Amino acid sequence: IKHNTPFSVGVQLGSGRTVKALRLYRMGAVTHQFNSAQGDFEAVRTVARSVKSPVVLSLARTREQDIERALAAVADAKNSGLHIFIATSDLHMEHKLGMSRQEVVDAAAWAIERAKKHVDYIEFSAEDASRSDIEFLCKVFGEVIRAGAIVCNVPDTTGYAVPQQTRQLFETL
Repeated sequence: IKHNTPFSVGVQLGSGRTVKALRLYRMGAVTHQFNSAQGDFEAVRTVARSVKSPVVLSLARTREQDIERALAAVADAKNSGLHIFIATSDLHMEHKLGMSRQEVVDAAAWAIERAKKHVDYIEFSAEDASRSDIEFLCKVFGEVIRAGAIVCNVPDTTGYAVPQQTRQLFETL
């Protein structure tokens, strides 16, 4: 269950949705992800303090301040984790991040290592994975797994991929 989508940027969870999230946990939801950097910090903390069995994830970019805020949001959870992401397509690295491939690899590995000092459950997403160079994507995933990521997500951020391309991507990965 995710409360952060490209269509909800800047939308705060609010108490009503927090209550709905708590109901979903009681029905057996395994994980629940919030974006603490986009105004859901209190909602993340409320859910984290209120549930026992599901993993409560807080979403964070690879920036130190995002990691710290996400960790603080889930600090009181019985089962907490972080979902860390960074763009991996050449287009996003150049125009959105202004970073080289090596800087992206280093940032991703650093963020996972930093989070791993505090939580065991860490997911990683390669934003815009479907438009990323496959060899580079494999390198990034290898490094974040080495650093401690448990789940690697392969998002088609922009809806670019077609079924055959997606199949080839997963076969290669």
